[in-house]
Amino acid sequence: PATLAGLAMAPIGIIPVLTAPIIGKSANRVDLRILVTLSFFVFAACFMFRTTFSPLMDFRWVLIPQVMQGFALSLFFMPITSIAVAELKPEQRAAGASLFNFVRTLCGSIGTSIATTLWERREALHHTHLAEYINPYSPAAQQTLQTLHNIGLSPEQSSGYLAREITRQSFVLSITEIYWLCAACFILLTVVIWLAKPYKPSAGDDAQAGREAAAGAH
Repeated sequence: PATLAGLAMAPIGIIPVLTAPIIGKSANRVDLRILVTLSFFVFAACFMFRTTFSPLMDFRWVLIPQVMQGFALSLFFMPITSIAVAELKPEQRAAGASLFNFVRTLCGSIGTSIATTLWERREALHHTHLAEYINPYSPAAQQTLQTLHNIGLSPEQSSGYLAREITRQSFVLSITEIYWLCAACFILLTVVIWLAKPYKPSAGDDAQAGREAAAGAH
């Protein structure tokens, strides 16, 4: 499991590092807002794909959105940093990029905390709703309990099994809602990014852009 988890996370780090030089060289020839818009669409597609997750999914189903997210990150870090410092003087852009990366990391931590809290609270809500169907008047619940009894489980063991299964399904339902929310936010951001002024590169920005993209991948 630990090895598979590492393999699943690898595309998020490897793909941006490999594509950083290409993205950096394109900064002088392409409106960076186009690249960021494309990355937002890929992010949205990635989160939409994750809404299909279930407790029965295999490793391949986990890896596919990770690869998508790796490509999205490669199109995101350098362009968004360059756009953020577009209004600064050339000699101020290095410091501005550092400050922007600090704020981005800080906001990412805050967003993670909010998402985790939302995930747990929505799980509790879904758990309550699903548990309502486990009653003597539910044919499906009674059939499940009878099946568990037939394979040798005691009433207490059957109840414990159902409680664990309800908890697992509740977490899946709650994270699915968060994935839909994230996808909607990224689609909205494809419009917001065009409110920013286009980036005007200065001499030597290609190399700096490549370094920013590679650093952002971490």
